[in-house]
Amino acid sequence: MSLRCLLGMHPWGGCKCYSCGAVRDKNHWWNNDNRGCKCTVCGAVRPRYQGIHTYRGCSCIVCGDNRDEHHAWHLDCTKCPGCGKKGYDQHDWSHDCEKCSRCAVTRHKQHDWSQDPEKCAVCGKQAESGTFIDNRDGHRYNWIRIRDHVIMAENLAFKPVTGNYWAVDDNKRSFDTNAAYGYQYDWETAMQVAPEGWHLPSRQEWDAVFREYEEFVMGTFYKENKPLHEDGRWYSMMAGWRDNRGNYIDSLHDCYLWSSTESREGFSLAAKIYPAFLDESLGARSGMIGIEKSYGLSVVLFRDH
Repeated sequence: MSLRCLLGMHPWGGCKCYSCGAVRDKNHWWNNDNRGCKCTVCGAVRPRYQGIHTYRGCSCIVCGDNRDEHHAWHLDCTKCPGCGKKGYDQHDWSHDCEKCSRCAVTRHKQHDWSQDPEKCAVCGKQAESGTFIDNRDGHRYNWIRIRDHVIMAENLAFKPVTGNYWAVDDNKRSFDTNAAYGYQYDWETAMQVAPEGWHLPSRQEWDAVFREYEEFVMGTFYKENKPLHEDGRWYSMMAGWRDNRGNYIDSLHDCYLWSSTESREGFSLAAKIYPAFLDESLGARSGMIGIEKSYGLSVVLFRDH
C-alpha cells in the first residue's frame, strides 16, 4: 500500500481506490446509466426501491433482489424456482398421477394399471399406448391412442386363409415371417383381414389422425428400421407398395396404408406418408391418394369404438 493510501489520501475512482483497491460506500457507478441497482465497480447493491431493477419474474437478474410477486408457480407450485419461496405443501396429482394439475412438474411410472390396463385406477387417465394379442395367430401388436382413436402402432402381419397377400421385399430379400414389416394385401383382402374389434380405417378416420397428431413421425428409418413405441408415438415400417406385376416400389422409403374408402372404379384411397430422410426435424408429410385395388399395400387397423 502506498504512503498516500496509508495517510487516507486514496486516489478514488468513484467508490474504489485506484491504488490499493479500498472501497467506500459512495460515488458508486450504478448500471443502467447510473440509474440501476448494482455498482459496476465494486458490486454493491442498492436498497430496494432505490434504482431500477431488471426483474425476470420475481428476481432481478442484475443484483439478485427478490420481490414478492410474479413468482413462477406455473413451473413448480410448491417452491418458486426463481426465489425459493414456498407455495403449496404438495403437488396435485388427483387428475393425473404423473402430471401436476397446477404446474409443469411431472413424474414417471405412477399410474396404477393393475385393475384395467387401459385406465388408471387412481386418477382415471386413459392409457396412451399398450398391446393387444390377435387371438387368431397369437401375434402381439402395439397400439397408441390419438385423441378418440386407438390405432395399431405397426403394420398388420396376419396370414389370411384366403385372399392375396405378399411378403415385403427388402433389396430383393423376401421375408417368410414379417413381424416388423407386416404383409402387403390387396384391397379386397385388406377389407376382410381385421380381427374382431378392429377395422380398416376410412378416409375420414385417417384425416382425423393427421389433423390431431402433429408429431406424426415415421421414425424407424432413423433407428435401423426397428419399430419403437417407448415414447408413445407411431412407428410403422416403411414397406412401400407392390404393383400388380410383382414389382416392389419405394421399399424402406415411403409408407402406403389402405383405407376402406373407394375413390373410383377399381381404385381405393390410401394414406401415404413421406418421411424426411435428410432431416428428422422436418417430420413427415402425409396425404390420401388413389391406388388400384389389386396392388399390395400395408395395413394398419383402428379399434372399433
